This record gives sequence, structure tokens and C-alpha cells, in this order.
Amino acid sequence: MRCCAECFGDRGLRRSIIPLHSSAIGRSSYCRTGSIALVAPRVLATYFETMVDAYQRDSKGKLLVEWFRNDWSLFRHPRMDDSRAKELLERLGDELNRPVLPQSAAIDYTPSQYLCEFIKNCGYQGVIYRSSLSDGINLALFDPALARCGRVAQYHVTRVSVEVAAGV
Repeated sequence: MRCCAECFGDRGLRRSIIPLHSSAIGRSSYCRTGSIALVAPRVLATYFETMVDAYQRDSKGKLLVEWFRNDWSLFRHPRMDDSRAKELLERLGDELNRPVLPQSAAIDYTPSQYLCEFIKNCGYQGVIYRSSLSDGINLALFDPALARCGRVAQYHVTRVSVEVAAGV
């Protein structure tokens, strides 16, 4: 069975990821869109791992299909009902079809992780972004071998401050 970008309705999958991994043109086994680039669902598993990490297993939680539809606007194709979407997620991997609850800390970072994975798959070697903890900037290289050490400085940490508040 093969899927296509229309099964998910995601622009990144449509423009970059599926064309990169496509092995055939044809009709999707899931959404039934025809004359389109197809991939085996398992090929996409690594792209979904970061998203899955944003949720924790819970027997009373919703299925990932529901979270992905609500949080990421995936599976919006009219033919991608819960049954077909669940079947597709099963083909992506066993972890993708269990009841879950969102983990707020992980969800906070998921959009930037997803964006970085997309940027990496577009052929870029890294990203530069402002630090959320200081006035500095951060550099994330996708291949550490590209880094060259220019200067090393040793610091002695004299104090670390942590503030906590009562949970909600």
C-alpha cells in the first residue's frame, strides 16, 4: 500500500519530502488521489517521530489521528476518515496508533523541531536563531562535522537560579 501528500494535506510533505522519496506515480491506497507521487508509508516514519514525541501514551486519551487532525491540520482530505487515517498511521509505525495526551513541554518545541527537520530535508546545513534565554544567537548544525572551532573559553558557574510555581 502506498500513500501520497494529499493523504496528509501537508505542504512540506507535498513540496519536498514525498517527491524526494517517491518511487512511483499512481493512485493513493488511502485517499484515492490519482496520478500522484507515491511512497510506502514506512518511509515517512522518521518525519513523524518528532511530532509523536509531543504526546504521551494514555489509555484514556484520544488517538493520534484526532490530535494530528486538530493540532497539525493533517488528514483533512474528504476520504481520510478516522479509519483510513488510523490505518495509514499503523503503516508508519506501531507507536503512532496508541491513545495519547499532549505533553505541554514537548509541544512547545515541536513546531521548531518540525520546521528544522523540514529545513534540513530541503538541503540546508543548519539554522541560526535568537536565544530564548539570553541576548545571544544559537546555531544548530545538522552535521557536526561542518563545525570548526574558532575559540574556546572556560567559565566558572557561580550561581544557577531556578524559579518554580504551583502547578495548575
